[in-house]
Amino acid sequence: DLGNPGGLGNLHGYTTTVQVPTGGNVQVCMGAANSIGPGSSVSLGCRNVVMPGGSPIGVIDTASNGVGSISVTGWVVDPDTAAAIDVHVYVDGIGRLAIRADGTRNDVAAGFPGYGATRGYSGSVSIGGGAHTVCVYGINVGVGNHSLLGCRVVQVAGGSPFGALDTVTFENGSLRVTGWAVDPDTVSSIPVHVYVQGQGYALTANGNRPDIAGGLPAYGAAHGFDNLLPAPEGRQTVCAYAINVGAGNHSLLGCREVVVPMGSPIGHIDGASIANGSVSINGWAIDPNTASPDEETDFIPELDLCQRRVRVDYAVRVRN
Repeated sequence: DLGNPGGLGNLHGYTTTVQVPTGGNVQVCMGAANSIGPGSSVSLGCRNVVMPGGSPIGVIDTASNGVGSISVTGWVVDPDTAAAIDVHVYVDGIGRLAIRADGTRNDVAAGFPGYGATRGYSGSVSIGGGAHTVCVYGINVGVGNHSLLGCRVVQVAGGSPFGALDTVTFENGSLRVTGWAVDPDTVSSIPVHVYVQGQGYALTANGNRPDIAGGLPAYGAAHGFDNLLPAPEGRQTVCAYAINVGAGNHSLLGCREVVVPMGSPIGHIDGASIANGSVSINGWAIDPNTASPDEETDFIPELDLCQRRVRVDYAVRVRN
């Protein structure tokens, strides 16, 4: 743009970068130093420049609850540097997390073109149930102080486990217990303790229950139990407890009564006949401790010294 002044060519421009204090007015002066031939150095002039600076600026975009956790997202810029800075997360006044705000945020780059896009932050803090106050601070670099980017109150589910003892039935000599249990403090399966007349049995509620996942989608389906337990004879009281994880206490899922049949097998010989040197018999037999037809009963004919085993495989209908 200078052309060729005095036949001296056009290689006479300059550019440079210097470090200056931030956060105020800076006067920049330039001089041309006479270094060849007669003459003296001269001033090329001065300019006043307002340098950005001060404390970090930014926001909390979201503060959301999870299962036993709080997650935060947002952005922060420190006017004193083009580099990413740190943010500190406090929950209920206690420092819980330090994050480098170096996530891509093109929207921030558009608003602060001199600082680039790596200004976003995100992170999670594990926490128990209840209402919690979450505050995020931008950590200052250079001139200024740390800045409060905002505070939010977040309600986190928590407390004692809950669920149900769905059924207690007597099946094939055993007690079958079914149900489900969820602890709000964790997505993991939890222990369940079942008591039969004071005798305890430890189970794990990790069976597939799509119905529970449908009602509590954040916790998944692995929260059911379906187990066979020893069955003492007589009327039994069966109680199930969900074992607490984190805040809260163990919870009673319910109690149910069941009658376990007791006594020796019963039955009757309906008929007997002799033909071709052998004895044919028919009748029925039931063992109160099982519904299986595969029990065996012993038959000893009075006129025979040997013992025969006869398999009972006929269904018997009992009428009042």
